[in-house]
Amino acid sequence: MSLLVVYIVLVFIGQAFAVTVGILVDAVSQPLGLAVFLALYFSVFIVGWKVAVRLTAPGGIIHARLGR
Repeated sequence: MSLLVVYIVLVFIGQAFAVTVGILVDAVSQPLGLAVFLALYFSVFIVGWKVAVRLTAPGGIIHARLGR
């Protein structure tokens, strides 16, 4: 259960970052802003999963703090 919660939190933070960067780049060039946003959007799901698994794995930071 903690893996799913950590993943959702990471995806939420990552998507907020992707939107912010996309908007900033969009002010310079709209096609480039869309490309950057889409690249970040899909990358967040992959990277977020890998980080969540690492954090909640036995011996990981969150697993150690929960005492399991």
